[in-house]
Amino acid sequence: MSTQLEDRAKEARLLRRRSELDRLTYRRKVAELAELGSQREIARALGIAQPNVSKTLKVAAAAPPLVEGFSGADPYEIAERYSIGELTLFQLVEELLRWDYLPTQRTDGYNDLLFSVPGSWDDIVRAESEGLIGLDVYGFVQRETAALDARQEAAGERYRGFTHEEANEAAQRFVEAASGDVLAGAA
Repeated sequence: MSTQLEDRAKEARLLRRRSELDRLTYRRKVAELAELGSQREIARALGIAQPNVSKTLKVAAAAPPLVEGFSGADPYEIAERYSIGELTLFQLVEELLRWDYLPTQRTDGYNDLLFSVPGSWDDIVRAESEGLIGLDVYGFVQRETAALDARQEAAGERYRGFTHEEANEAAQRFVEAASGDVLAGAA
């Protein structure tokens, strides 16, 4: 494949991802509007037909909800939003550190068919393998969460993810090390 083709394909993939995330965000916004008014009122406010509002609400009902305090419904969506430039490196790392990861599936020893668990570490693995985040981010988040897990386990606590303060400090360390800029990503 030619370099020119690869470059254009990369740009097209970015535009497709941005479009998909924009549609998801739009659906979530229309669902928020449904709490404030009727479908006719929403249609009038958006300048679209009422049946389009109805269709959008049906699709929105199946969409994973945005997790409060995060930029996405799961770590993969957070990584997607970073990849299209909606988040800074600092925001990405801070949110990935704060996420309370669900357990991943384990095999029973006989069946090796596993399904990805949204909200688990599987999202980070997928995001890195698809180039949404770098191996440096992957490694840092993995090391930091493993260290926190070990500290909490030693204290007899279950893993709860980083607090905002802990995540801010760790993300700032990462961004400073990655860029050499003390003010990089400061929130």
